[in-house]
Amino acid sequence: MPAIIAWLVGVLESRIGSIVISALLSLGFSFTTYKFAVGPFRDLIRGILGGAPSYYLGIIGFTGMDACVTMVLSAIAARYAVSSVSNLVRNKKAA
Repeated sequence: MPAIIAWLVGVLESRIGSIVISALLSLGFSFTTYKFAVGPFRDLIRGILGGAPSYYLGIIGFTGMDACVTMVLSAIAARYAVSSVSNLVRNKKAA
């Protein structure tokens, strides 16, 4: 058992471990950004459009604007997630 733990620590300290940890960090940042930024903003838009007449909402749904807004918000969240992870990796290499 101690040999397995020592091997695991060695792998995590190597380049492969660095890549795996960076990938897990980027996934965590993406999830967190989506959960705390995109979701509430999308709920805000739903709240604003909640009082709109049904024919406006039908037009928005028919034209695909709801999917468009979700794609744009997800792209913004992904951009911030990738830039924050790249800054983290860049600062880690500099140290």
